[in-house]
Amino acid sequence: MIFYISSWPGGPSGITVAKVDKILHMIEFMPFGFLLGRAIAQTFAGFNLRRVLFFIFLGSFIYGVSDEFHQFFVPGREASFLDVLADSAGGLLGGIFYCILNKSKFL
Repeated sequence: MIFYISSWPGGPSGITVAKVDKILHMIEFMPFGFLLGRAIAQTFAGFNLRRVLFFIFLGSFIYGVSDEFHQFFVPGREASFLDVLADSAGGLLGGIFYCILNKSKFL
């Protein structure tokens, strides 16, 4: 979904308001962070909450960088480090939501 939306020339709706754009980046990466948290927590059952959240943030950051690199080559799009930070924050929020819903795994 993220790759597909990033492939749209000029963005999904031509939104240019910086704050709205960053919120959309966060919303786009929240499901990614949720699913990444689930994958990490189930694959590495011995990880504590802090380690799971670290790897969620790291994975979201790395994918955010690759997404911005991809957008660099899409007509009408540009790459931005602030977008990477918004992507990472959204991924982390999604991961935190997963951890809250599954807090018994981390007790």
